[in-house]
Amino acid sequence: MKIKENIYLLELPNIIPGRKDSIYPTLIKKGQELTLIDTGFPNQVDDIKSAIEKENLTFTNLKNIILTHHDIDHMGNVKAILKLLPQIELIVYEDEADYINGSKTPCKVEMLEKNFHKLNDENKQLYKIFKYFFENNKINPDKLVKDGDIIDVGEKLKVIATPGHTMGHMSLYIDKYKLLIAGDLFMKKDNKITTCSEGLNYNQEIYLNSLKKIEDLPIESVICYHGGYFIGSPLAKDS
Repeated sequence: MKIKENIYLLELPNIIPGRKDSIYPTLIKKGQELTLIDTGFPNQVDDIKSAIEKENLTFTNLKNIILTHHDIDHMGNVKAILKLLPQIELIVYEDEADYINGSKTPCKVEMLEKNFHKLNDENKQLYKIFKYFFENNKINPDKLVKDGDIIDVGEKLKVIATPGHTMGHMSLYIDKYKLLIAGDLFMKKDNKITTCSEGLNYNQEIYLNSLKKIEDLPIESVICYHGGYFIGSPLAKDS
């Protein structure tokens, strides 16, 4: 779905059994070049390619991948896409790099490990899936960004450090449109925007501080990775 002149919302199926919702990577166009923000669950390359082609764009024109953070449903296809298109530049927030290259234990894996003895069989299986994925998808980012940086991919994306969900989570802000690409800072459900539930956050106190950080940011619309496009301010009292 085209939401601005050069900004598209890609809709991918949520492959978790029993889930009927979708996830929404962002695609930005600059001439013929494309930038993909987040990459879906593992084994969704064909879904990404189809979603791009649905917008009459070309998958092989991907030039950049930006990750808001390292969770499996965001970095799920980075390695597979780079195998097909090795010229792509991978851009991540500086505090996420060690999780992505394997130097640090991924946040969700660590959370599950700490409580492994309390997990039910379903979550123990989830832990095994996560651990296998991250052990086999380590990759070195090409470019690291920090809070306040501008990533110019046709649209100027301002990096906003919003840790807590993971320790290097970032959001991206386009001043021209007052648009926040929120990653998992917010979620949209039933046409309403919500904060991420505490059980999904690595550090709830840090997450709440990240919410305070954007309170005064003029936001007119939000792209939520889970839920899609929301028109309005995410922290408005009536949202």
